[in-house]
Amino acid sequence: MKQSTLITVISIAILLSITGIYTRNKIVHTSHFSKILLVINYNFPYYQSIPFIQKLYKPYFPNIVFYGERPHPEVHSFAQQYGALSYLAIADAMERYPHYDGYLFCHDDCIMHPWRFKNLDQTKIWFAKLPWLHADTGNPGNIEKGLDAFPDWFWWKSEYGAEPMKKAFDETPSNYKAVLEQNWGKSNVVVAYSDIVYIPKQHRKDFMQLAKIYYKHKGFLETALPTIVSCLSPKENWEYLEGHAPDIRNTLNQYEMDKDFNHPLKLSSLANRNFIEKQFKNAGTIS
Repeated sequence: MKQSTLITVISIAILLSITGIYTRNKIVHTSHFSKILLVINYNFPYYQSIPFIQKLYKPYFPNIVFYGERPHPEVHSFAQQYGALSYLAIADAMERYPHYDGYLFCHDDCIMHPWRFKNLDQTKIWFAKLPWLHADTGNPGNIEKGLDAFPDWFWWKSEYGAEPMKKAFDETPSNYKAVLEQNWGKSNVVVAYSDIVYIPKQHRKDFMQLAKIYYKHKGFLETALPTIVSCLSPKENWEYLEGHAPDIRNTLNQYEMDKDFNHPLKLSSLANRNFIEKQFKNAGTIS
């Protein structure tokens, strides 16, 4: 090989290593999400999967932080009641790392397909679209109805449901309530799937303020988080992430690669980890 040709090959290799990885007609741009902070939360402290999660997502998100309840050298820890209050991780990450353009929050057992995110607008909220109770993007309920707002939902009757959400709602500033009302109707809060969400930087301070209110009163994740997000901007402006929820007893046979995410897949299972790694390899996103 001529020296000039060798130099060209090396230069291309270096360029690809900086800007992305070319595999199977896909270009995985490590720079595309370089200004987004990926926030992974553990409801349960199976922190042994941290290297595996990094292997899956580092080709896309060079900046990843981990949260959980039990202390660990690689994990920011706080009291979150096994994930019930995990939305505070987003606010904490925003406070610790204020220089990012956006914050993508995801639970460890929610397996994302980031190559499908490349056309999403990073200046807009990304919200999950997945059947939950009676709708796939949110179920409104009148907070003034108390327990009758969501009579069929177990968590609404718990210590994290109707009572704390009423207290948090009453403390929510009126300007945020106006946006919430525009989205879901007067005096309504919302219940929705909440294991993944993206918040752009223009909503950072607002999200931090609201998350602290709802965390103080201990509002449950699947109603506190979508209610907070619904206070930030009209939902007509959101981007939606198409999700799939395989039966936990048969997750591998029901896994769908053509969705933006699958949940839940427990990474404590070696079979699940091997399966996911194979899917990512087949997609040409990891080696």
